[in-house]
Amino acid sequence: MKTCAGQRGFSLIGILLSAVIVSILLVMALQTYQPVLTGMQTGTGPTNSVGMNMSRVRMRSLQQAEAMYYAVHREYGTWDQLVADEQIPRGYSPHAGGPGTPFVPCHDIDIQVTRNGFVITATPNTEAGAPEGSLVLRLDQTGQIEEVQAE
Repeated sequence: MKTCAGQRGFSLIGILLSAVIVSILLVMALQTYQPVLTGMQTGTGPTNSVGMNMSRVRMRSLQQAEAMYYAVHREYGTWDQLVADEQIPRGYSPHAGGPGTPFVPCHDIDIQVTRNGFVITATPNTEAGAPEGSLVLRLDQTGQIEEVQAE
């Protein structure tokens, strides 16, 4: 192949070959991640759905509310005590299917106060839209979120 002096660039064959390789890699990646993407968009994946991610975020805010309540009262508070102390806005409900705005979508919240701490449990409520097979989330004062299979 003859080239003129000063000409530089990629050959057409090289560019087409690169495009084919990138296309094959893209198809393989989409096939691998399609179930994850579908579950996140539709809220049907048991662990990666939008509802589960929102539940994790809301449980963290409940943990912060407990920390604020503890800083003032030197004890951890129940749901009603957190609402009365305005750590949780009025009108929110701990039940996903109950009256008021659910604090955690698709989950029912239960706060157990012990002598040494608290445990916040978010149980999936399928009537409120939790996907089948959703996990129960548990959070304590250490900040660890434990995910267990619903019974």
